[in-house]
Amino acid sequence: MCIRDRYYNGGVVGSTLVNLLCGALATHCMGLLLECRDSLADPSNPGPVPRTYGDIAARVHIHGRKVVQGMIVCSQIGFCCVYLSFIAGIFRSSFIIGSMSVTVQSVVVMSSVAAIAAPLTWIRSLHLFGLTNLIAMAIVFSAIGIIVAGSIYQLAEHGVAASVKWGVNENFLMFFGTSVYAFEGISMVLPIEAEMAQPHKMHTVMRSCMLIIVVFICTVGTIGYMAFGDGVQDIVLKNLSGLCTSQLCSDLVKLLVVLYCVSVLFTFPLMMVPVVKILENKIFSHAENDKDNLFWRKNLFRTGLVGLCLVVAIAANKSLEHFVSIIGSLACIPLAFVLPAWFHMEVVAVHMETRAARIGDLTIIVFGLVAMAVSFVASVASWAESPILLPV
Repeated sequence: MCIRDRYYNGGVVGSTLVNLLCGALATHCMGLLLECRDSLADPSNPGPVPRTYGDIAARVHIHGRKVVQGMIVCSQIGFCCVYLSFIAGIFRSSFIIGSMSVTVQSVVVMSSVAAIAAPLTWIRSLHLFGLTNLIAMAIVFSAIGIIVAGSIYQLAEHGVAASVKWGVNENFLMFFGTSVYAFEGISMVLPIEAEMAQPHKMHTVMRSCMLIIVVFICTVGTIGYMAFGDGVQDIVLKNLSGLCTSQLCSDLVKLLVVLYCVSVLFTFPLMMVPVVKILENKIFSHAENDKDNLFWRKNLFRTGLVGLCLVVAIAANKSLEHFVSIIGSLACIPLAFVLPAWFHMEVVAVHMETRAARIGDLTIIVFGLVAMAVSFVASVASWAESPILLPV
């Protein structure tokens, strides 16, 4: 839903090239992680077979698991904060609550959503979310289809927006973190493979899915940016109401907003699962004997995590695009690029006769570190209203 706004930051050609590069690198690094697992699973290597990203990290470095888990926690909490801010943004664009200011309305909406989401995080049996997750996915794809149709209608009626930057936009440096944020899913590669009926097909499935995702993001982002230009909103659902010429259309857009908010709400507890599992295993590992109170202590802890997300979301609400880019820079880029290449270099490439694999891994590490630093600095500078602009 925020893809088109990111294209405004990067420009058509610049954003497309970065998305293609990040998508290809993310896919390659997922493959590197699978190679690491295969190498460590070999009978000649002592130790248990790695089943998670953290397991591989622990075999490479004594503090590897902590680093990976810390970044996963940061990225997932970041996703949840964005969800809260996202709901507040599209809700306040369609509904006015009395005479409240924009800031107060955002706080009220986010607080209400957090109050509903907190008890949902108490649910232990994830299969109970099966139906709601299916409905949420149907709503999301329907909303995307409507948005694409609205963008095409805008193009047909008014042509390409005059403000479109075809090359590279001046805010291009901020785009790296945002792009990787969209593609980062490497922590789920090994768990998904473990649940597959035919695990040997993981490489093919992974590459096919990533190709579809990259093409989808590039296509939808380009169409939306071409339709609205610099008038594209940070959350493109806001642009739909401007296309309506009747009350019926406006009411349907409001219904879409409500349904989309509900779908995001039911996705929220699923995004909290990795955070809850990692932190509870560390905090409550010695409290298993006190089972009578442990259940409610964990529930209180999960409520506190939702409260933390709420506080961060309120603080970052006015600059959602900057917050997304910072999370992408500090957590997603290392998870997606730097760490898989480092692990591969230490586990696999070190045993190869040629240096090609090692050089390739080093190149990815250097690229990831540079992209992380540049994107982070550019995002912070832009948030501080002193953006680093390219002379274009």
